[in-house]
Amino acid sequence: MVARRSLLNLLAVVALIAGLSPSAAGSSLKLVREFRSGAWAVGVYADDNTGAFTFCMGASPDRRDVVMSVALDQNYGWGLVFSADRWLLSRNMDIPVRIRIDTGAWFDTNAIVLTRRSVYVPVSQDKDLLELFRHGHVLQLYDGGNLYFDLAGTRQLMADLAACVAAELARQAPAAAAPAASPPAAEPAADRKSEERQVASGSGVFISDRGQVLTNNHVVESCGKIRVRRNADVEKPAAVVARDTTNDLALLASDLHVDANEVATFRSGSPVRAGEPIAVYGFPLPGALSSRGNIVSGDVTALAGLGDDARYLQVSAPVQAGNSGGPLLDYSGLVVGIVTAKLNGIVVAQATGDLPQNVNFAIKESVVTSFLEAHSIDYRSQAPATRLDLPSVADRARQFTTLVVCVP
Repeated sequence: MVARRSLLNLLAVVALIAGLSPSAAGSSLKLVREFRSGAWAVGVYADDNTGAFTFCMGASPDRRDVVMSVALDQNYGWGLVFSADRWLLSRNMDIPVRIRIDTGAWFDTNAIVLTRRSVYVPVSQDKDLLELFRHGHVLQLYDGGNLYFDLAGTRQLMADLAACVAAELARQAPAAAAPAASPPAAEPAADRKSEERQVASGSGVFISDRGQVLTNNHVVESCGKIRVRRNADVEKPAAVVARDTTNDLALLASDLHVDANEVATFRSGSPVRAGEPIAVYGFPLPGALSSRGNIVSGDVTALAGLGDDARYLQVSAPVQAGNSGGPLLDYSGLVVGIVTAKLNGIVVAQATGDLPQNVNFAIKESVVTSFLEAHSIDYRSQAPATRLDLPSVADRARQFTTLVVCVP
């Protein structure tokens, strides 16, 4: 069985799919957005009153008399919904059903009636069935008669549903999508007071010689004090002067000034293309890796983020805790994005059976510069010119990238 709240939410989802009134179904949900996973139509649903994310659900393209949908909730629990216009079911009853994939073993469970025309089959605890569902060809449902459903595209569907859930959780709380800010590390002894406090850190980018630093909002949103340090320089205090919580950006004013030729330059002109080589520079895992910064290389793997979010680039360059807020660079040494998050591989693996490798995200340069322009902040930009080698890109990034330290 599923929790009552989950049932009410599913009830509203099914009502929306069936074109009924969500309030009549016993809950209030709204369709937030839609996208496609191959031939499957995916909807993202949220509580209409609170805006809290509830489900991502994919409807089968196999539109027969009975329609099958696949739901993945905010806890990455999955289940199947079957609906048909011809059904006239009684509410609050369980219907014994059997499910099997291809010629495999039967899975016995109870279908829970959601509406007079729909039932929910909870299978979230059965990992064997999930694996078969992802790789199978035909699902057979037996409730006294046999129903068959095409499973073409379910492997990609389950991965896209997991990514959809991660994206929605990230929008509500950046920590849910594994943002690349570092976990707590001990504050330097010189700054400790009567009791040992814990700090967190990320990376940032100098955009002017007056000490203005761009970083992620989630790096600094819970800070009592903020400090910045470039390479082996002395840490200097900083403060938030502007923020964009929707796009996870923050602008800091700091006492650490740099030379005019040591600030970041954003890329203009030709946009980044899928497959283009890029580099990530920052201060990952402070205290474990180099205090002078680290550079890694990769490629732009997609021109949109989770759920086709056009604000982001997807990149294959490895991202670790502490990289958040650091620059994504092209091979001219120009900033094409700000590193924001990494896909939470553990939860995706639990939901899909696949462990994603190097699926990381940066907010695009165009979103970043729009934020700066909205706050009347000057910045440098130019079209890509001479191609540099990776060590030269690192030398350039080292000049304008800073460690951002957050003291609660």
